[in-house]
Formats: sequence, structure tokens, C-alpha cells
Amino acid sequence: MTSISQIKTFNGIKSENLYLIIIHADKIPPHLGIIYNSLYFSLTAKGKEMGIPINEKLAIINKRKIPCLFLDLKTKEISKDLLFELKDVFNTSAPLTNKTTCLAPIVVYFFRIYKLIPNAPLLHGLIDTLKQKELIDNCFALHLRLLNNNIFELPSYNITSVLERIIRIEELNKKRTT
Repeated sequence: MTSISQIKTFNGIKSENLYLIIIHADKIPPHLGIIYNSLYFSLTAKGKEMGIPINEKLAIINKRKIPCLFLDLKTKEISKDLLFELKDVFNTSAPLTNKTTCLAPIVVYFFRIYKLIPNAPLLHGLIDTLKQKELIDNCFALHLRLLNNNIFELPSYNITSVLERIIRIEELNKKRTT
């Protein structure tokens, strides 16, 4: 199980910061996105969400009280154009399927900007590697129940859980369109 500590109460997005957002952080599996320049990027069963103003996404999160965790990542020593790289990664990403997850473009992006390779699959491996490389500046919770001492434990899950969830979402989307 992956624990994240020293979590603060969410107080907004700084446009110059890069965030990994874990949406439905208490669910198995959670959903992932990236925020940079106050723009939200994610891969969903409905398609790519690219360059959505974060205020629009936050309005939905707040209205539905969706538990989220924001990892504010260090970027000071990166010479690459973060927004260009982010757009390029999501433009070239395959659609979400039972072979491609919302984590896939994020792993590619973090490799491009940090040369980061997660030490294990899924979000647990990515977070553990971000922690080991000391790339997390701050953590913020929104609508998320924390343990004592402001700690959050990411629920354990496996790739089967992820693929089953993607299939269920695809089936729901098909029913909605027919």
C-alpha cells in the first residue's frame, strides 16, 4: 500500500505549477490527470480531455464532492517546454481501452520531462518513484478523508481491477449512446 503524508487542505491551483491529480482517490482504481498552466489533461473512455480550464473541472469536482489528491510536482530544473510536451504526449496518445489506461500518457510525460521510469506498474509505482526521486513538493486533499496526521493510503488494486473498470465504463457509454 502506498502512503502519502503531510497532506494539506486544497487551496487552489497555481498556474505555474505542475500537478498530478488523483480523482476518486478513494476508489479502485482512481482516475488520473495532469494540470499545468491551469489546464487539465486526461485520457478517458470518452476520449482525450486536453486543455480544459481547471476551474471547469474543479466546479464539477466540488459540485459532486469528488475526493481528489493533488501532487504538486517540482519543475524548477526542467528546461523543456512543459505545456508543449504535455500537448504532444496527449495528442499522440492512444484512446483509453482495455489495453491503454489513463496512466499511460502520464508515464510517457514524466519520462520526457524527468527521465522517470516507475519502479512498479500502476499508480503505486509512479507515486513511490516520485517520492524516491523527491519530486513531490506538496500534497493537497479536496473532499478526501485522511488518516490521523494528514496521511492518505492509496487503496491497493491490480491491473485486472483497472481493465474491468475500463470495460464497465465503455459498456455504460455504449448504453448511453444507444
